[in-house]
Amino acid sequence: MSTRNEMYRKATEAIIGMLEEGRKAKFEQPWEIKGAKNAITGNNYSGVNTLILGTADSPSGLWGTYPQWKSIGAQVKKGNKSSTIFFYERRVKEVETDDGETEDKVIFICKKWNVFSAEQVEGFEIPEERLADTDNKERIEEAEAFFSTTQCKLTDGLDRAYYSPSGDYVGMPHLNQFKSSFSYYSTLFHELTHWTGHASRCDRKFGNRFGDTNYAKEELAAELGAIFTSLHLGLAPMPSSDSASYIASWLSALKDDDKYVVDASRAAKKAIEYTIELQQPTIQEKVA
Repeated sequence: MSTRNEMYRKATEAIIGMLEEGRKAKFEQPWEIKGAKNAITGNNYSGVNTLILGTADSPSGLWGTYPQWKSIGAQVKKGNKSSTIFFYERRVKEVETDDGETEDKVIFICKKWNVFSAEQVEGFEIPEERLADTDNKERIEEAEAFFSTTQCKLTDGLDRAYYSPSGDYVGMPHLNQFKSSFSYYSTLFHELTHWTGHASRCDRKFGNRFGDTNYAKEELAAELGAIFTSLHLGLAPMPSSDSASYIASWLSALKDDDKYVVDASRAAKKAIEYTIELQQPTIQEKVA
């Protein structure tokens, strides 16, 4: 057994050993959600608009319609495309009842607005607290180089972390939204592992319907992939308790059967070996 394979096995055993405590602990999201906000009114967006704008490329999370930006002397930069948001407008309509009388009826009409982010306009200074680089968390050179060499597309500065199969890219909150640099890279490598499952790469058939058995298996593989990558790069000597609680949260969909951790470990091992093979020959190791 190669040294790296031994490392994977030990990490998997460690996670299984930590699962008893992990099942007791509640998983906490490792990044802070800034939330999308209207730059002019100061109101937070809600509902589906949170998802729409949270996955758009706007580190500041500040938005406004064209007339709103114009009202404060800002101008949308030429060539920039808007994002469409939706809201329900409340209206009162007079209707006739069965007995011939009239009464007021409240109806809601779905309408849409086109908005632009603060990064898309000129003449507006983004408040310091909304800027990405206001913290002292440092980027880790080895981790950055490893991810970059895979040529996985990254959209940064969002309010959630995910891999988009349709767009074939990884979306991430900014580094400074995370509790630590390690939690950022652990999340990044989790999403990178999802990226390896694409049909053109490792072609995993674990499924993508949220909450089902196959989805849970993919989440286990992705978290173990993040652990293996962090260990490979020397970012952490041991799997974290956060990983154990996250894995435990998905094992509940698999009847808390630890054998699925071992199955996911095999998939994660294949995923990291794929990403290692993408590295430059000068740093690439032979996969045993």
